[in-house]
Amino acid sequence: MNYAIEISPEAGAEITNAKNWYEEQQVGLGESFVETLREHINLLKTNNPEHKIVFDDLRRVLVKRFPYVVYYKRYEQTKIVKIFAVLHDKSDTGFLKQKFKP
Repeated sequence: MNYAIEISPEAGAEITNAKNWYEEQQVGLGESFVETLREHINLLKTNNPEHKIVFDDLRRVLVKRFPYVVYYKRYEQTKIVKIFAVLHDKSDTGFLKQKFKP
């Protein structure tokens, strides 16, 4: 069964900022970033093997070709995958640990 994808406003803003930055570096690279990210996120819709748990039930998936990480939770009862953050792999994730304290 497929899961619905829900992207938090914060993650949406992070995606837009990264897309704009890549587009400034090279025309078309921002779109390539978004397309690559979309492919990774779409894989989360299925019952694929789970990714590494970072803390609590928050998981991560590394984005190929771009140094970004998608942080998400899968909610079995509602069949929703919620994307909480899309961050550069060198970003501080301390705020996520505070947000998802058990």
